[in-house]
Amino acid sequence: AIASQCGPDTYTKLCGVLQTAYREYQNKGEGSDELLRSLLEVLLIWLIRNRRTPEEAGVPRERRVALPELLDYINSHYTEPLRLYDVAERYHYSPNPFSKMFRKRFGMTFTDYLHKKRVEAAKERLKLSTDTVSDICRAVGYTNSNEFYRVFRAQVGMTPVEYRRKKEADRLRGDLSFTEKAVDKSDS
Repeated sequence: AIASQCGPDTYTKLCGVLQTAYREYQNKGEGSDELLRSLLEVLLIWLIRNRRTPEEAGVPRERRVALPELLDYINSHYTEPLRLYDVAERYHYSPNPFSKMFRKRFGMTFTDYLHKKRVEAAKERLKLSTDTVSDICRAVGYTNSNEFYRVFRAQVGMTPVEYRRKKEADRLRGDLSFTEKAVDKSDS
């Protein structure tokens, strides 16, 4: 199984290490134990560096996606017009295999992840800024306000305007509660 995951050069090196270990085990010369331990460490390091999931076994190294790098890229560029096709191409994939890999690894489609990221950013902006909903829509990467409203409502259960009003009301209630507590303490 290991041999099927590596190229001919790596396979030759791996076989060489295994043959050396076998010869050393058979001969049991002076320092054999130390040499065998060292060879086992080399094998373990090789296995760690070259471990792949079964779905990656047939995928060339340049097409294997480093998941933290992929998420960093999406999280850094979500405000731009980001399409599955472009991200797949960046990581040397065709769109369909990339889409399947993404869904399997993250439990959601690329588009769902992108919408989730954008809506979370929009919620923060709606709570903290006085920017218009249209400005926030564009700032988080949507070019179509109807799509933004539809996605936001589906994820949050209310429109962006309703969300902002609710958060403002919550904040005012919190401020009022804090003021009432301060007054009560000063009366004591």
